[in-house]
Amino acid sequence: MGLARALLNGRPIGTRALAVTFHLYDTDKDCVFRLGEIMLLIKEVYAAMIQDTGLAEGATMDLALQSASSRIPTELLFEKALIFRRQCDQSNDGRISKGEFAAFGHQALLEAVTI
Repeated sequence: MGLARALLNGRPIGTRALAVTFHLYDTDKDCVFRLGEIMLLIKEVYAAMIQDTGLAEGATMDLALQSASSRIPTELLFEKALIFRRQCDQSNDGRISKGEFAAFGHQALLEAVTI
C-alpha cells in the first residue's frame, strides 16, 4: 500500500523501499526479476492503488485484485511487463537485477500502472 500511495501522490520511492519491493516480488529468490514476477508486481500495485482510492471495488484486496484483472487484461499486463523490463534492464540480458530495479524501477512502475 505504501508504494501505491507514493505513486498516487507523486512522491518519490526511496532506494530502500525499492530494494524491499524487489525482494518481496522475486518469488523464486534468484535475485533477478523475470516477466512473471514483473506482471505480479504491476497487478498488485495497481490493485493497491484501487484499494487506496476508497471505492467499493477496492473494499478488500481480493476485490481490488479482481478489479485490476478486469482493467488490465493479461495481454495488456504482459505488454506492460515487457515495457517495464525494457526500461529497467540496462544490461539487456532479459532480467532485471536489484540494482537496475533500484535505479529505474520507480519510473517504470509509474508508467506501468498508468492506464
